[in-house]
Amino acid sequence: MSIHYIVALFPGTDPLNTYGSCRATFEAHAGAIAASASLAEIRKMSFVVNTSDLHRDAPTVEKAFADSRNELGPNAQLVIRPNCGFSYGAWQEVIHSEVEEGNDFFLIESDYLPSREFLVPFKAELTPDHGFVAQKISSTQSIHASVSNGWLSTRWAKMAINSFGSVFPIYPFLLDRSDYLIGCENQLTFLNFIRQLGGKITEVDPNLSCLYWNSDLQMVVELGRSGGWSPIQPMQFVASKDSLDTQRVPQTKRGWRA
Repeated sequence: MSIHYIVALFPGTDPLNTYGSCRATFEAHAGAIAASASLAEIRKMSFVVNTSDLHRDAPTVEKAFADSRNELGPNAQLVIRPNCGFSYGAWQEVIHSEVEEGNDFFLIESDYLPSREFLVPFKAELTPDHGFVAQKISSTQSIHASVSNGWLSTRWAKMAINSFGSVFPIYPFLLDRSDYLIGCENQLTFLNFIRQLGGKITEVDPNLSCLYWNSDLQMVVELGRSGGWSPIQPMQFVASKDSLDTQRVPQTKRGWRA
């Protein structure tokens, strides 16, 4: 089974941060994948950069990617696009262009990093009936990926595209303002096409730990088994290693590794 690993990245609105944020993200993910026990399964890596000003930012992003080429290797590609649809729009852009290649997709946001054996618990839950295995799901309001990093079946992605014209039902508005209500709605609904076709949505073993960055509290929060292994970890946790839930983790710029 082969994987196309897709990183969604928004470097922010300040052009002074764009180069450093992008390069740090490219190299952090490339290093994590190079160290992965599942390296042989990861056939391709895409970085999708949502920019608030495409004309202004594209040359800077391209330079950061070129300067990271030694770390990235030959199978990495860069996609630069308007800031549209949050991470879901970024992932979808690559899925639509690559779905015929036959690889399944691993979707991850730029401010998370995979552990060495991160694919193992996702693969363990995957069956032909499953469209998506998330890092964490929630049944609040509706069944959805509450932590959206996860494994997407290319079979179910193709079925959604053929049936609905799109893999995800996302709001395609340009989001130069911080309208996270729209982002929350996308998170609740982005797997709905797959669910409507009968695809199952599940999560990795709930006995594992699930770490995520709570931007409201400015700290890493742990779900699942306390102190357990977390296959995906927030950049802030990787950078700090502070104790969870009791120690505030200093916020870093999105994409930076302290």
